[in-house]
Amino acid sequence: MARQPMAQFCGVADQAVGRWLSGRGALPIGELMFKCTCFLNLLGYRIIEFENLPKVNRVLFELVGFSVLTAAELTKLFGYSEVSTVLKMLRGQMAASENRKDKMWEIMRDKKGELEQKRSDARQLYAGAVVTIGAESFRAVIKLMEVLLILLEEPAPGRLSLSDQQIINRLNSKCLDLLSERRME
Repeated sequence: MARQPMAQFCGVADQAVGRWLSGRGALPIGELMFKCTCFLNLLGYRIIEFENLPKVNRVLFELVGFSVLTAAELTKLFGYSEVSTVLKMLRGQMAASENRKDKMWEIMRDKKGELEQKRSDARQLYAGAVVTIGAESFRAVIKLMEVLLILLEEPAPGRLSLSDQQIINRLNSKCLDLLSERRME
């Protein structure tokens, strides 16, 4: 994988991306996970969990992922005391009050133009970026599949459709098959 574009987009060292992909380090969480999701989505990868979010959550997720706003700024705007609370809300793991839902729509409208500009700039900058998975990355893929299986076992109500669950199961099986084949080589 060309680590540099993803590292640049996420604001981390190339080595951090290497650790994520090789399985030698912890996978990104918090704002970094938002940035990784937005980067992969930008390159055309389907991130089912992201696609299944309500529109306003997706846009606010992207505001963080494209560095229009930080999670800390959103935390203050929503009147929360912990950043983790706003991240849970954006991922759809926690319901927002009606007042906060109104605030979400307001922020989305106010920042729409800035987000569109950031998306456009990123598309141009990373147009040639390609994410490929080499031999050293299989362990990271397996870890990701394990996380997806956890989602299947403990999904938030209504978050995963039956077809999404079937896709995750097929991906997990295929990754395990590929890993087994690679070990036999």
